[in-house]
Amino acid sequence: MDAELRGRGRWGGRGFTLVELVVVVAVLAVLATAVTLTGGFARAGGAAEAAGAAFARAVAAARDRALARGEATGLGPLALGWQVMAPDGKGGWAALGPPGRAPGVAWTVAGVALRPAPDADPAPPAILFLPDGRGTPFTLAIADGRAQLSCRTDGWEAPQCTTDRGAGR
Repeated sequence: MDAELRGRGRWGGRGFTLVELVVVVAVLAVLATAVTLTGGFARAGGAAEAAGAAFARAVAAARDRALARGEATGLGPLALGWQVMAPDGKGGWAALGPPGRAPGVAWTVAGVALRPAPDADPAPPAILFLPDGRGTPFTLAIADGRAQLSCRTDGWEAPQCTTDRGAGR
C-alpha cells in the first residue's frame, strides 16, 4: 500500500516540481511579452479600420432602410464622421440616431471634395440611397495618424476599402 501512496514514475509522485512550474511560468511570460510588443504593430491603423467598418455598417443600414421603406435615405458628412438621415416630411432632412465617428475623415463625393458641416449642424446628405438600390458614388478616406483607410463605391456595390499603413504618418 505504501508504494501506491508514494506513486510511481520518475518523480516519485503525481504532479510537477517547483523548478518545472517556474520554467513554464517564465516561458509564458516571454510569450506574453512578445505578443504585447508586436501587438502595437499588428494594430497600426486600428482606429481607421474600426471607423471604416462602422461606416460600412452605416452604408449598409442606410441602403437597407431605403429599400425597405421605399424612401431615400442619406449619409451627411460631419467634421468628425457622418450622420444617417431621412426625409423629415417638410422638404428637409432629419438625423436618425447618433452620428458615426471617425478620426481624420476626408470626403470626396462624385469626384468633389466636400467640406463637412460642424457636428452640431449637419448638412443635407451628400450620399443618397434610393428605393431602387442606387446610391451616390463616393470615396471616403479615414486616417488615424498611422494608417489611412480608403473606401470607394460606384453607387451600386458595397464600399470596397483598402488600408495604406504608411499614408497616415
